[in-house]
Amino acid sequence: MIIHVFLKNKLITLDSIIPFCMQLHMKCGIKFNFIIFDLESYRAIVEDNIVLNNVINKIGGIKCLGRSSKRFYKIRLILSLMKICVSAIFNNNYLIHFGLLDTYPFNKIFRFVSRRKIILSESSEKGRYANELKSALKRSADVDYFQFRVYDKVIKKNQIERKFRAGTLLGFDKDWNYFYHVKATNLKKIVYETPRKSSEWVRFIKEDGMQYIKLELEKKSISARNDKIIVFILGHIGHHGKDLAIYFKINFIETLTALSETHPDITIFIKPHIFTKIELIIDYISEVEKAIKKPVNYVITKLHPMVLSLCSQFVIFNNDSTIIKDMIDIHVPVVQYLRAFPDSKIEDQFASQYSDYIVRDQMEEIYEVINDINIKDTIDYSCRLMDVIDYNFNCNEILVDVDI
Repeated sequence: MIIHVFLKNKLITLDSIIPFCMQLHMKCGIKFNFIIFDLESYRAIVEDNIVLNNVINKIGGIKCLGRSSKRFYKIRLILSLMKICVSAIFNNNYLIHFGLLDTYPFNKIFRFVSRRKIILSESSEKGRYANELKSALKRSADVDYFQFRVYDKVIKKNQIERKFRAGTLLGFDKDWNYFYHVKATNLKKIVYETPRKSSEWVRFIKEDGMQYIKLELEKKSISARNDKIIVFILGHIGHHGKDLAIYFKINFIETLTALSETHPDITIFIKPHIFTKIELIIDYISEVEKAIKKPVNYVITKLHPMVLSLCSQFVIFNNDSTIIKDMIDIHVPVVQYLRAFPDSKIEDQFASQYSDYIVRDQMEEIYEVINDINIKDTIDYSCRLMDVIDYNFNCNEILVDVDI
C-alpha cells in the first residue's frame, strides 16, 4: 500500500507529518509518496535538508509536480494527478492532504476517490492560533478557518458551509477546529499528539544524528575541540523593513560576539531560515571577526534542529520561533537575545513565553546568562530525547483495508 501525501509549499506540513508517516511505515509497512508543487521548496528538501530527505527515502520518495518548464506543463500535471487518482481507486492507496484536494482543480480530479481513502490533516503540529488567523485574514478573505485551533463565532459563521471530502481527520491536538466541523460528526478522528516524541522519529535522530553533525564539521575541516556545540537559529534576516533590519543586524553581531568571546573552543552552528539572506550573514560575521580580531568558530548549517539538539549546550535566538517550544520540550536551554528591539516589539512580537532566558536591556546580560548555563551544564545530554511515545496503534484502526 502507498499513501500519497500532498504537501503545502511551506515545509512545516512535511515537518509536521513526517513522524506520523515514519510510525505508520514501521508499524504497518506502508510506503509514502510525497508530492509538492513548488520547485524551490522541493529543492530545499532534496538539496538542503539532508535529514528530512533521508527520512523520505527510507519510507518512500518525493516528487515535484511544479513547473520546471512551461511547455506541456498543464498536460503533464493533469496526467500525473490522474495516475495518482487511478492508483487510489484501483490499488487501495490512500491520500493525505492539508486542504489542497478540496480546491479546484483537485476537487474535480479526485472526486471519484472514495471518501474513506482520503485523510485530511492539520497543517501544523504546533497548531495555528488567533494571531496567525488575523494575519492570514488581512492577506486574503479565503482562509480556511477550520485549519486553526481558535474559536471565533463570527468567522466560523462565514465558514460553516466550507466543503471538504475526507473519511479520516488527522489532528495533532483535540482542539483542532476540523474536529468540530458540522460535517465531521461521523468521521474517523485521529489525535496524534506530540509527534516529535514518536518512537520511530526519536530512534532515527538518536541513531543517525551525530553522524550528520560530524559531516558538517568535516566539510569545513573543523577538528572538534569540544564535544559540545552552540546553536544559533536565525529568522528572516534580509526580509524586513529598514528599522527592523538594523535591529536584527545589531542583535546578530552582539550575539555572535558574545558567543565567540565566551566559547572560543566550541563550534557555533548557525542555522538560517529558508528565507535568510546568506550574503548578509557572511557580511555580519566578517564585522564580528574584525571587531574581535580573530576568526569565528562557526558552521552555517541546514541540519534539522532536533539533530542539532543532541550535543547543543544551549540554543540562542534573535526572534520568536516555533522551534523554541521544541527545544524546551527536550530540555535544551533556550536564550533569546532581543536587546536592540524597542520594548513594544519585544512584548508584542518577539518574546516567547517558553524561553529560559530573555536578554532585553544590556549586552552585559548575555555574559551573565552564559555563565549561569555553564554552571548548570551537566554535559550529559542523554536525557533530552528520552520522553518517547510508542504509538503502537492497530493498523486497521488507521486504515480500513490494511492487510496485516
